[in-house]
Amino acid sequence: CNTVDWFKGLSLRPTTYDELEAGMDYAADTPVFLPFIFGERNPGWGDKRKGGFLGLTSKHDFKLTYQAVLEGVLFNLKQCYDAVTKLNGEPERILISGGILHTSIWSQLAANVFGHALTPCLVKQNSMMGAALWGAYLLDSTLSLEDYEPPVGEEIVPQEEYAEITAQKYQRYLEAYSDNANR
Repeated sequence: CNTVDWFKGLSLRPTTYDELEAGMDYAADTPVFLPFIFGERNPGWGDKRKGGFLGLTSKHDFKLTYQAVLEGVLFNLKQCYDAVTKLNGEPERILISGGILHTSIWSQLAANVFGHALTPCLVKQNSMMGAALWGAYLLDSTLSLEDYEPPVGEEIVPQEEYAEITAQKYQRYLEAYSDNANR
């Protein structure tokens, strides 16, 4: 979310996420955004890797570039997800949590990008809870991580009508990521 907040802060006037997302079209022609404004955390762990827009033209207004930022962040997560599932297989369920849940547009975009139903986890600090559970388990291996069932919201289902355009955008992102490896 820090990348999304960074971009929102570039606005010349105060604006809300609702204003930015009003009328958003998932099929819009957006530039590619590599979300490494603060360095890359993964999958390449390149703290010197640069981020930015590729294919930006004069027709891309603030809303379209904002959408590209959302897409770029999600494409980076999908890239990591693809690497993990290649090693471990597909999960039974995908939970999402955090700032992405503050906007239904971004949550829906995430389901479209992942091509899977996503289950919102309603725990406020879910990452911290996960770390605490792992710590407790490591201290006492008789605890069962499977017994923890967080409160969840209604599943967010991918919109099939955007599957092809989302796949094309993701492929453009992967190509830009690969081309940007040594910059």
